[in-house]
Amino acid sequence: IYGPHLRSDGCVLSAYSAEVAGDGSLFPMQVGSEAVWDVTMNFDDGRTDAYRLRCEVTGTAEVTVPVGTFDTFIIKCDTGSRRFERYYAPALGTHVLHRRTSRRDGFLEAVMVRPPS
Repeated sequence: IYGPHLRSDGCVLSAYSAEVAGDGSLFPMQVGSEAVWDVTMNFDDGRTDAYRLRCEVTGTAEVTVPVGTFDTFIIKCDTGSRRFERYYAPALGTHVLHRRTSRRDGFLEAVMVRPPS
């Protein structure tokens, strides 16, 4: 979703595939960029989840994770029931830190522990 090219193509992830509709983009990445997408997640167990994802680049921060210290853009997203914050490192072309809060799951934080291949 953070790539410079967003299409309606499904992308296969760990335990689900996601169909993303919309032509929004956060690129070129800069503070104030906003985008909205409609996302449908199809889980391997047959469940589906559909929501509208609204994201905005709200600032910058230096972030230290196990693989190093990176200058990042802070991307805040909201689906209505979930809020997340991702720290996108242009030097790696991906996010290095992800924080999510949802009504069902509470708070979750994920950090990059090895560089992308």
